[in-house]
Formats: sequence, C-alpha cells, structure tokens
Amino acid sequence: MSVDIRLLEYFRESVFLSALFFMLILQIRIQLYWFLTINPYTRPWVYVISIVDWIFDVSAGFAPVFLGLDISSSILTGLLGKFLDNLNHLVFTMPFLPSEGEPGKLMINGKLRDVILFRYLPSLWYDHPIPEDLREYWYTERPDILKFMQKNYNKLDIEFLPTRVLKEMYEQKHRMKLDTMPTVEASVNHINHMSTNIIAESSNYISDISQFVNQKQFMFLHFIENSTDKWIF
Repeated sequence: MSVDIRLLEYFRESVFLSALFFMLILQIRIQLYWFLTINPYTRPWVYVISIVDWIFDVSAGFAPVFLGLDISSSILTGLLGKFLDNLNHLVFTMPFLPSEGEPGKLMINGKLRDVILFRYLPSLWYDHPIPEDLREYWYTERPDILKFMQKNYNKLDIEFLPTRVLKEMYEQKHRMKLDTMPTVEASVNHINHMSTNIIAESSNYISDISQFVNQKQFMFLHFIENSTDKWIF
C-alpha cells in the first residue's frame, strides 16, 4: 500500500534503545549490591543510583523476600526484558487492523514460515476516505496501483483519485454543461420557429382546401339546378 510509517518505526526504535539502556543501568545497579568494597554513593556510581533507584522505591513491598533476599530486582529485570522482546517484535499493520490478519505460510529465505497475511482493502477505507497523500502518490508515481484499484474495486463507493483531480473533473464537466446550454437553447428556438412556420403553412393550406371545396360544391349545385330546369316539362 506504500504507507509511510517511518515516523512510527523511528519512535519504536527510540523507545527500544532507551529501554535497553535503562535495563543496562539497572543491571549495573543490581551488581553493585555484590561488591561491598564499592561505595555506591560516590562518583560515578551515584549517577547510576539516581537513574534507577526510583523504580526500586516504587516497587518496594510488592515483591516477597525469598531466603532473606529481595527478589524485586529480578522481577523488574524479567518484566523489562519481556517488554523489550515484545517491542522488538512489534509490527505496524497500517492501514490494516491487526484483527484483519489471517494466519498463513510463506517461503522466506528457502524456509516455510508462519506469517500473518493481509488481503483485500482495509476495513478503515470502507468507513473513512483513503488518505489524500496516498491517493496523490498513486496518481503521480504509481499509476499501476491506481489502475489496479479502479479495475478491481470500481463497484465500491470509494474514491481512489486525489481530491484535486476530482475537483478538476467536476469543473470541466460543469464548463462543458455551460458551453452546451446556448446550443440547446438555439436548437429549441429553431424547433419552435419551425413549428410556428409549419402551423402557419398548415393553416393556409387548410384554408385553401376549404375554399377549393366550397367553390366546387357551389359549381356542382349550380349544375344540378340547371339540369333540373331542363328536365321540367
């Protein structure tokens, strides 16, 4: 999908390295307990104490004492190690939701490995518009992706073109509509003019026919009258 998640990756790496450094300082502080000849309240050890001792103060009383030894440091180290391990294996699935992943298998470096597959369109794009920068990237740099999306998901009510392109298409369509309006009006006026001429000519034609019929009828009646007069004895 070409979603840029570098910022999230940088943040994850920063948190991972910071927590790893804190774990190293914590281990140094724990080892100082075993070196009785080292005074931890002298430089540079006092800096180590000031960095990590607050976590021991917070966790004091929560961990039990085993054989006279406080095991809170071991518990804290284990929890921090678990957190670092999870953070190191954290994968961002944007724009997909983690729940959209399907278990599957793929050949990676010649070995069949268990993977999580993400297919089809993300569910977020059904409810929310596709990010503008992503649509712009498809349109300007990856038209093959844009063509694939439009071909396979054209029946869905999803816009794949950038907003600026949609705006230009709308404005062009509006201009074409305005340009065709005078032509349509002229055609309508021409049709109205033709209809008026046809009606006028039809009226004249009907009037001429009426006059012709009346004239012939008068001549026929006149002929009948003359013939009748001759038949009377």
